[in-house]
Amino acid sequence: MSMSISATVLRFGRWTNRSAETIDREIDEELDFHVECRTRDLIKSGMSPEHAAEEASRQFGVRDRIRRECQTIGYGLNVWLIIALSGGILVSLATIGWMGWLLNSANQQNQQMLAMVNAQQPASDPKSDLNGEVKDDKDQPVSGARVLLIFKSWPGGQYQQESFVQTADEKGKFRFPELYSPVMQNAFLVTVLSEGRTMQSEYVVYKAKAKVKPFRFNLQTAVEKTLIVHDTSGKPMADAVVFPSLRKPAKGPDEHMMYDQSAEAAGFKTDAEGKVKMALFAVGDAVQLGIVGAEPIELVIDKAAEQKIGAGMSAAAASATGIHGTVMDATGKPVADAKVLLILKTWPGGRFQQQPSETTTNAEGRFAFPVGNHLDGKEAFLVTVVAEGLAFQSRYVMKNAGKQTDPLGFELSAATEKTIVLRDSAGKPLAEVVVALSSRKEDKSDEHMIYGVSFPSVSYKTDSDGKVALNFFAVGDTAKLSLETSEGSQEIEFNVNDKPEQAIDVKKKVNRP
Repeated sequence: MSMSISATVLRFGRWTNRSAETIDREIDEELDFHVECRTRDLIKSGMSPEHAAEEASRQFGVRDRIRRECQTIGYGLNVWLIIALSGGILVSLATIGWMGWLLNSANQQNQQMLAMVNAQQPASDPKSDLNGEVKDDKDQPVSGARVLLIFKSWPGGQYQQESFVQTADEKGKFRFPELYSPVMQNAFLVTVLSEGRTMQSEYVVYKAKAKVKPFRFNLQTAVEKTLIVHDTSGKPMADAVVFPSLRKPAKGPDEHMMYDQSAEAAGFKTDAEGKVKMALFAVGDAVQLGIVGAEPIELVIDKAAEQKIGAGMSAAAASATGIHGTVMDATGKPVADAKVLLILKTWPGGRFQQQPSETTTNAEGRFAFPVGNHLDGKEAFLVTVVAEGLAFQSRYVMKNAGKQTDPLGFELSAATEKTIVLRDSAGKPLAEVVVALSSRKEDKSDEHMIYGVSFPSVSYKTDSDGKVALNFFAVGDTAKLSLETSEGSQEIEFNVNDKPEQAIDVKKKVNRP
């Protein structure tokens, strides 16, 4: 793809004045995510995980060139377009056979990927605290400020995203105790909200074994603002939950963001007239507001005490939004009270974020999530259904803008009754160990996955004999379990046999309480 074509495609992006550092970080994150998606696709096609990672890395041997080209285009771009650009380049490479001369670069890329994965293996090092402080523009501590954290990590080489909330103390200090492993790669998005002061955030990625520095915030004075939220018909939206998503100051390249995953801890509710007070911005700021159950709103903060803004979507679009479906067993009967786990991946403003949700099926086997499946954005989502006595299933869907997916249908086959017995290398039972379902792969079939952020919903504990009942697999499955120990998380893999009990020797050391 020529530079002129790239420039033509990319110049239509919004928020074009982002800092070079922000854009570099977004480019790297999105390309890393694209490599991960390609790896999973190859695994589903039948490749082993090792060969899939190698092939995905080989195909992305051109990523350094892609990155340089995107940087050259004035840093005025949306990161979701990078995915389209990289995908187009890959198609071109597959068509005209460019991969020969890129082999050396691909091999180097593969070594980097393997090194990254090896660096993420569980370690015995204790978890470290994440610290920081919040002050105002006069360098005085800001007590009571809400500190929202999105913590990104790569345990075992797999991406994981978690959200946390703390409050600054009387000295303006905050602490997230025992949060991260200092020997692994970590990323932190810390956003600070304090009424009467401007919203601020900082995003930092630390490589493995890098020293994590305390966060420092100096909040500026915000303008008093009452926002009046109305729908597409002009009627006020009462009791709507509104939260700040993005703030870009009128001067300077910085932008301050908050992921939707933190919305519950940062929401403001409108009154009967659709009004809500939000003193978190300065005059001239370009702002994006999220609204639960509606599309986000973009506005520029003016000097008026009140500012009317629009929200909502057309009735046709609203009726089709949300991710929903049905769960049946192999006989066609609905499965009630099944756990349905959702991982929703979106790219608001060109920034990747991952949002977990959970629900259960009703008496008719139906489930529905109020999020996702919108027309106006690219999305990817993983839906996993877990029910006692049935082999769990998952479905991974990628949806482009302008399209919506049909309801998902799951048909769960009967699982074998299975008691797993965990033993250490000396043959002794591993008692009180937390075991989470991770994946299952049927013979010549797709792999069914559960992301780490959903593990608490599918976790079970071994008894004093190291036994735990896991009636979620079929005979012949290749199963993976995640073990949570004092040394961190580790994954075990085994083939499910037809015996009521199956002993598994855990090679790595697991401390027993």
